[in-house]
Amino acid sequence: MIALNLDEPNLCPIFNETSHAVYASSGKDCVFTMVEGRILYDHGIYTDGLYADTAAEMRDLVKWVKNSD
Repeated sequence: MIALNLDEPNLCPIFNETSHAVYASSGKDCVFTMVEGRILYDHGIYTDGLYADTAAEMRDLVKWVKNSD
């Protein structure tokens, strides 16, 4: 489940909620994400360790790519 900030200019005025969610919104409009009852993102804060783990893996991957020359 996600919640969108409907006050953003790209989402106003809303004539069809589904159409706007699919075609007019982007990741920057998302203010809340819940998966299987777990809150993953809430108003700019990643609430589980997934973001930190992924960021660490990306840093390691960048180092590996840079050193593979």
